Amino acid sequence: MQATGHHPIADPPIEAALIPSQKVGTISESPQIDSFSFGQLAAMWEQDYVERVVGGKPLVAASTRQKYRNHLHNHILPRWADTPIGAFRAKEVLDWLQQESGSWYMMTDLRNIMSGIFTKAQEWEVLPDIFANPIARVKLPKKWQVYEKRILTEEETVRVLAHLQDRNLLICELCLATGARISEVTGLQVKHVSIERGWIRIEQRNWRGNIDSPKTERSKRTLTLGTLAGRVEAWIDSLQDNSSNSWLFPQHDQKKPMWDSGVRAALKEAAREEKCDFPGFGLHSLRRANITWRQEVGGSSIEASRIAGHASTKMTEEYTVVQVNRQEELTRRIQEELSEAASRINNPEAALTAPARDFSPAGQNGLALGLLESNECNRSIHEQRRTSVPTFIVDSENSIKIARANEKLSHGSESFTTKQKLAALAGQWPGKRLVQIWNAIPGVQPINRFTDRNTAIDRIWAAIQGWAAEAANGVAASRPKKALERMRKKTRAVVLQNARAGSKKAEIMKLLQRPSGVTLHGLMAATGWQAHSVRGFLSAGVRKNLGPKLVSSRGSDGQLRYRVRS
Repeated sequence: MQATGHHPIADPPIEAALIPSQKVGTISESPQIDSFSFGQLAAMWEQDYVERVVGGKPLVAASTRQKYRNHLHNHILPRWADTPIGAFRAKEVLDWLQQESGSWYMMTDLRNIMSGIFTKAQEWEVLPDIFANPIARVKLPKKWQVYEKRILTEEETVRVLAHLQDRNLLICELCLATGARISEVTGLQVKHVSIERGWIRIEQRNWRGNIDSPKTERSKRTLTLGTLAGRVEAWIDSLQDNSSNSWLFPQHDQKKPMWDSGVRAALKEAAREEKCDFPGFGLHSLRRANITWRQEVGGSSIEASRIAGHASTKMTEEYTVVQVNRQEELTRRIQEELSEAASRINNPEAALTAPARDFSPAGQNGLALGLLESNECNRSIHEQRRTSVPTFIVDSENSIKIARANEKLSHGSESFTTKQKLAALAGQWPGKRLVQIWNAIPGVQPINRFTDRNTAIDRIWAAIQGWAAEAANGVAASRPKKALERMRKKTRAVVLQNARAGSKKAEIMKLLQRPSGVTLHGLMAATGWQAHSVRGFLSAGVRKNLGPKLVSSRGSDGQLRYRVRS
């Protein structure tokens, strides 16, 4: 409904029924409360708030304004327009909401609009402060989902996108790679793109041709393009008008940005052709996939939330889908950790030459926690650990070593025996010291900073675990650099020897030893594994044993290539 300058409900002007708060005792004592209807409050709310323009800018965004109009005139007013404001009862409103709404979100929207009308009336002193908002007592049932929370797998996504052509393909790729909302992508202008820096800047959104500010203040953000930078540059070059203020995805007349309806239809049709379609699948599914995958490859929920432009991490949690394959990978990692722990207890010497983890389905068959031998029960597990766990010392120069027997701490040195104690010490150190400690560990790749304190603790603790095993076998604690390199070469040889001929692990190691290396997609094609399984094996099965010998670099084609340095 458009603003006409008059209230659409032909009741007496609401100003005539204003209730001076100083003359009202309680609602029941005020007969004026029932002298005007909810429809009159709604008319004032719509005209003076929903449709109001101040300084040339609407108070309410176009998409929100359309939603308010729809709910108000199609649902709320047909039922409640003539109801006196003193006659509302929470039970009656709740029953109507449950019958009227097709989803939990619609029920929430209807309730919030009705509550907002009463709230604005009090804010504008149309209703007295002592008036109790009747909608505030309406408690909604537990949230439910109309559509299944689901995303396509990486393989399904690639197959679906293969059916699309530019411009639809590039728009979908931008939504998938950056996590931007479709309204933010179609709202881009050429000036919002920096090819040199490889990013786009979200400053506005496009809703059916109406340009407005992004959904939240945090939605104004910079998003990196990665390998899409070249595609975007070529697209800009192909535009009829590629001046700074022109639209990145214009309509045919080049004057307005395109609507998203054509992209949605094309994506839906592509999913149907690949038999990947499901209720609720659409452009927003690509955003949900980005948020999920970003965390699967190592991003934190806070990072995913900021990149997505969410107001809080709670919303990011709603978007995140824990896929079955990801659960399987994590479950197997936990089981492998338990299995290795049992092996160390039963046979500490064998732990040094244990083969690299195999995360392939075949390599995980029959995985179970090894049992302690019954003849070991007369010896306490805690006693075993006390005799084998070394004490680590961090000196004033930020070097870590294993303490010798009866060694006393020098001035400025601190000691720890567990990861928890290391974390307690690290909580008192500046982040710069953690970087200096890491860079002082022989053989590691020097860094400038850690993403967060927990990552620093995890990496430092993991890097010194080999020292503990050496100490248990009588190897000197000082660890000169040559001895360290000899140990790594031995470990590397063990990794290669334990790759069974013809196995997928052996195939991966063979490809990694090629001078040109191999891409992630090359490893996926060779093994038949999904992307996250390949990354898991590279991280836990290869990098943990080979350390800096496993390197990655980006080739001229923009793809990341992995290889093992000789």
